[in-house]
Amino acid sequence: MDFKYLTNCDPTLSLVSTSAFTNVNKNTNASVSESVSAHSHVHLSTGKEFNIEEKIIAVTSLDSPSFNPSNTITFIKNKKYLMKWFKDFNEGKDFSRVGIIFEERYYQELLKKKEEKIFDLIHRHCWFVANVASVNLAISKFSKPFYDQKFRDLNLNLDGRSLEAFRYNEHRMSLKSGGAATINPNANVAANAFIGEGVFIGRDSVIMSGAVIMAYSVIGKNVTIFPNVTIYPFVKIGDNSRIHSGTIIGSDGFGYNIENGIHQKVWHMGGVIINEDVEVGANSAIDAGTFSPTIIGKGTKIDNGVQIGHNCNIGPGVILCGQVGISGSVAIGDYTVFGGRAGIGPDLTLGKCCQVAGGALINSDWPDNSILGGHPARPLKEWMLGITFLRKEAIKKEQSLHSKREESKDEMKEDRIEKSIKGERGEQKQERELDWN
Repeated sequence: MDFKYLTNCDPTLSLVSTSAFTNVNKNTNASVSESVSAHSHVHLSTGKEFNIEEKIIAVTSLDSPSFNPSNTITFIKNKKYLMKWFKDFNEGKDFSRVGIIFEERYYQELLKKKEEKIFDLIHRHCWFVANVASVNLAISKFSKPFYDQKFRDLNLNLDGRSLEAFRYNEHRMSLKSGGAATINPNANVAANAFIGEGVFIGRDSVIMSGAVIMAYSVIGKNVTIFPNVTIYPFVKIGDNSRIHSGTIIGSDGFGYNIENGIHQKVWHMGGVIINEDVEVGANSAIDAGTFSPTIIGKGTKIDNGVQIGHNCNIGPGVILCGQVGISGSVAIGDYTVFGGRAGIGPDLTLGKCCQVAGGALINSDWPDNSILGGHPARPLKEWMLGITFLRKEAIKKEQSLHSKREESKDEMKEDRIEKSIKGERGEQKQERELDWN
């Protein structure tokens, strides 16, 4: 697909051309965007020409190991993503064939701040620059055609071990490698496991009964897939890994953006990469990335019932105990440990060698070696001091209330005694009056 096609998906998409960049320098109030016209070539601010009919092959992610610098697009919706662009640029990544799509509100904000140096860098070093009304909605609208482009030729019901797969392979009109699965002779695959087209299974791997390995997934050497595991398309599992029963890897992430009262789906095609020596417990779920893969680092251990959202980057040696929840687009540093039922919110970064207490909920970034607890998560000692303080205050209050209740009881008892005495005196007076009569 090309830029013109994407404008059909989201009509708010428009190129920032020569006139827009000139207007920044002249400080005028003219339009910042030039819509795509009937011409196929648009003059950009750098003096280059951009062919709006040139093929765009994918969406790439900033600050990602899977960054793709060849005829791709990426998004900048706020300062956080602009800083990611600067980080990638300073690390020497090539953006000459990467188009940048800004959220118009943020682009306007940069214009008002007269950030000429930023514009000069981005316009000169990127393939093109464009605006869109809402980056979130654009992701929903652009993800569907890219998803269709990647999945439309797959036959998800074709078993790659069947005769039909080999015949299909001979007649397949596609750039992909074909229908037949590649299974090492030393692999042990159950007869009633489903092995999709184009799947690769390495030496000494074991695929047990009822497992489903869908199209173009790669299973490394000495991998054990237990019964009733489901591996979606385009998942890679590294050598010596173990995936326990009921786990699902590569299903769609939970991504929706609302427009006119309708939840617009974000389509996920990035797959999952699980590196070597990883163990995933029973009934866990690891969602596919949107455009780039969700990544699980080497030697990471994941307990039963763990949820890992789309686009996460989990470092090597991480420990995730039972019922941990990792929201989408989270980065977790090497050898960090999450206690049971702990969780972390979306788009956050947790450093290396951190410890997160059971039940803690993280809602902000934390540096290396942080030890956290509570909700919202705080340094563990601070949180425990807070809990101790609250407990002491609660005990004091309870003791005060108890004292007041006891005092009230004593007062009520004295009142009853006094009333009783008064009652007895009244009765004695009445008896004396009767005697006199």
